Amino acid sequence: MEISDYGGGSSPLLVYLFIITITFLLLGFLAYIMWEIYKKVKFDKICKLVGFTGEETGLIKSFIKKTHIKDPLLILIKKANFDNFTNQIAHFFSNTEISDESLEKEEHTFGQMREKLKLRHKFRTKKLLSSHALTTGHPLTIKFYDKGTNNTLSYETEVIESNEFFLRIAPPPMELQDDFMQNKKNSIEVVFIREHDAEYHFDSIIYKSIKMPQEVLFIAHSKSLLKGAAQKSINIPASIIYHHNETVNELGAIITILDKDCCVFTLKKNTVKIEKDTSVLINLTLNEKILALQGSIINIIKRSSGKRFRMQFNNMKEDTKKDLLHFMIKNNSKKKKEKK
Repeated sequence: MEISDYGGGSSPLLVYLFIITITFLLLGFLAYIMWEIYKKVKFDKICKLVGFTGEETGLIKSFIKKTHIKDPLLILIKKANFDNFTNQIAHFFSNTEISDESLEKEEHTFGQMREKLKLRHKFRTKKLLSSHALTTGHPLTIKFYDKGTNNTLSYETEVIESNEFFLRIAPPPMELQDDFMQNKKNSIEVVFIREHDAEYHFDSIIYKSIKMPQEVLFIAHSKSLLKGAAQKSINIPASIIYHHNETVNELGAIITILDKDCCVFTLKKNTVKIEKDTSVLINLTLNEKILALQGSIINIIKRSSGKRFRMQFNNMKEDTKKDLLHFMIKNNSKKKKEKK
């Protein structure tokens, strides 16, 4: 059998294109390697510049590997990335056996690193972005799905502690404990209000529950915040009736925030003492209608000008709900026209 040459010849153009393609691929790969080296050098430089200790730098690098962060440099310069990073660490710890003392140490260390990076969230910042901004004592509403009734149940609580990894809150009252424990996915919705701003929502999960000595729930921080109904400032005179020392007391008040679920009011006499959980009846006039709103004090906000009392409504009649909704729509429309 005789073998003959291919005889197809060769094209210089194809050879040049092949060389150019290989050259571009090599240059791209080299640029990628240089960029990765630059980011690592930049990462170390920022850690040193902000004053990270050797232990802190080693710790953050260790968790970057464990959580498979694609771009570590962004953790050091963007709040959202640092938040997401600490959320992933919280999830890691929820599936790891770790003592309370060790966990507290890690929380403290990451809190120090956030401070050094100047990535701290502030509750009074114009745009609220994360539940990390919540402070101890801030009131929360916890909503959860009840499998037995196919309804959404809720209870009022407050922030016991907010740290880098978790929000610590109180469990529901005894009458809701059984329904709450049936929530197998441990998924909840957290709602809170920023005065004179809006209502905020975020989805969370319950990581664990411990007794210290009272029972405390560890829940996840927000991945994102949903801004809900606006809290428009108003100035409506009212009277409140409450029980104290087995006597019925009536006082003058000013309602400063009013929506379908709650209100905030101040007292004309700052010397009067009303405790949290006190049952209250508020009488006020809206759109020439006299309304009586029942509820209880869920939070007391201390200000330099005096105390503000947040009251959660209960046992509200349907007609009263409609009157409140009508007032809110009318008030919001008025505010929009004033802005224009």
